[in-house]
Amino acid sequence: MSNKLNVITTDNRQIEIDISDEACIPFGFKYGDRVMTASNLKATIKGVAPSNEGPNVLWYEFDRIPGKVCYFGGEKNLIEAGFKKLTV
Repeated sequence: MSNKLNVITTDNRQIEIDISDEACIPFGFKYGDRVMTASNLKATIKGVAPSNEGPNVLWYEFDRIPGKVCYFGGEKNLIEAGFKKLTV
């Protein structure tokens, strides 16, 4: 199984993200985790790739914007930024 996934960003760019545990866990989550953002919006963790600003960030897909990924600033650990894992 490949650890890479092609996705479309909210500004309509196609990027390749790393969905491996090794890439995602430093941000506090794994690929496919369901989360609640600091703004109380539900999302699904997608993977890690560089952002517009350069450094690697964790990308996620909001429930309200299906098929598009975005990221939260330059925060390294999203748990510290107020993200919470949702339980099924």
